[in-house]
Formats: sequence, C-alpha cells, structure tokens
Amino acid sequence: MTRRPLNYAIVDEIDSILIDEARTPLIISEAREEPTDKYLHYSKIVQTLKPCSEKKKVSKGLLYELLNEEAK
Repeated sequence: MTRRPLNYAIVDEIDSILIDEARTPLIISEAREEPTDKYLHYSKIVQTLKPCSEKKKVSKGLLYELLNEEAK
C-alpha cells in the first residue's frame, strides 16, 4: 500500500471565501426557542434614553442595580 503525498493550501482572506462569496451562506448560529420578551422590553427602554454630554463611569454593580430596578 502506498501513501499519496499530503496536499495543502494556504488561503488568505478565508472569511471572504467562506462567508462573503459563498454560494451557500455559512450558518454560524441557530434559531433558539427562548422568549424574546426581555429583548423587546429593553429595546423600549433604550429608545427612551437621551444622549448625555457628560461622560460618566458606571461600575458593573451599579449597572446591575439599575437594570434590576428597571425590571421591577
């Protein structure tokens, strides 16, 4: 039994070949059966926000508290 030589190729810009120019799109996610209510809820909240000219630093703990208060 003889083995054939190994073949290889170096492909630059592989994302272009696999995703951008693919005839069949590469599926990198799948549909989930989770309810989207929370996303719709937060989308409404985000739409009511107004831009702030003052930059503020928010800690993760404070952000967590704000989100919990808003969810009540």
